[in-house]
Amino acid sequence: MKNIILLFKKILGKKIVNKLYIYKQFYFFKPWKTKPLEFWTLLNLILLKTKPSSILELGSGKSTYFLYEYASQNNINLQSIEHNKSYFNYLSKILNSFFGKNLNYLKFVPIIGDWYDINKINNKFDFLFIDGPNIISKNKIQKSVRNSSKAINFFRNIINQCKIIIIDDTHRTGVMDLIDKMSIKDKFVEFYYSNSTNKIRVYYKNEYEEYILKISNEIKVLSDKTVFNKITN
Repeated sequence: MKNIILLFKKILGKKIVNKLYIYKQFYFFKPWKTKPLEFWTLLNLILLKTKPSSILELGSGKSTYFLYEYASQNNINLQSIEHNKSYFNYLSKILNSFFGKNLNYLKFVPIIGDWYDINKINNKFDFLFIDGPNIISKNKIQKSVRNSSKAINFFRNIINQCKIIIIDDTHRTGVMDLIDKMSIKDKFVEFYYSNSTNKIRVYYKNEYEEYILKISNEIKVLSDKTVFNKITN
């Protein structure tokens, strides 16, 4: 773990890492399992290599901070979609505090039926991060599901334009159903984290295969095997 933190600081700078440790203390990171530093290292290395010009994130959270950082530094478009109004307001305040201004990257999009209101989502992007919607919002069970027919139709028309597609919670049946119906043809690496109970996949275009497999294996060697212990391609 010490090696990972040193690598992380070298890549991103001490200021960002120190902010992350402060950021983890806020309430909204504690109710669910979060990804380890190894994944955030991987995410940032992928961003640096693939240089996306437009990013869509479904389900805001810790990842939003890193995507905000990349988008603001490179002056590109980011849509981070959140359907929980209370969480949206809370996270907006946190991000505005960190960055000193409202960059308008965070976007409130309600659930219509069983998925996001598609009319409020721009479908022009080349980097996709799927981590929502989640069924629990404001302590109530919502009807939203990730494998909604609306989601499948939305993604089928645009996934080929993506350099990278990251899909969280691939241990869930509904998420795997979404993946199957999206018919993604790209190769992927898949990681276990949180004591091998949670999974996340990174799909990539062929031109990035050598790079992603190299950094994935390097991070695996350095990582704590109990939180980041398997790669499949």
